[in-house]
Amino acid sequence: MLADLLLLDGVVERSALQSTVGAMALHGGLEVGTVQLAEILAARLDLSIYTVTQPPSLWWHIPSTKYRLEASDRLAEFVAHCGIIFSIHGYGRPGMESTVLVGGANRVAARDVGAALRASGIDVIDDLHEIPMNLRGTHPNNPVNLSRGGGVQLELGSGLRSGPVLDQIADALTPVVHHYADCAN
Repeated sequence: MLADLLLLDGVVERSALQSTVGAMALHGGLEVGTVQLAEILAARLDLSIYTVTQPPSLWWHIPSTKYRLEASDRLAEFVAHCGIIFSIHGYGRPGMESTVLVGGANRVAARDVGAALRASGIDVIDDLHEIPMNLRGTHPNNPVNLSRGGGVQLELGSGLRSGPVLDQIADALTPVVHHYADCAN
């Protein structure tokens, strides 16, 4: 699926390897603000980055669990390079527009991220039992979990992906992601 998506006009796959901590956004163009947040974190902290952005004329949501490393050399190199990945996603659920769901297989890092966001005044759910199953980001085939240290999947509610609140989230995430970058390098 990913290989087919990457062949379509206007789809942009971007990867830059820097530190062994990665920022990833797989659904750019579909999930507004996700690539922007990954880029902010990567720029602030010299993180590695991997993004896929679709043009406005395209609306093809490939679930993260369907992204295969063999479909993209860039994705495979990014995952192999990173010790931990922070993957940024967006979701839409009535009544949860202002909530960040913090999933992913690295539960220690997820709790740290949840605490940092909570301390900045953001509504957070980081208990996997409270996160809808399809938004937990814990599947072993999800690229966020394929790095050596696993990863954290942040699902941003629709009301959190633009404007000042996106900057507030970036500001809250910067110190905790910086901590993992310091530990990894």
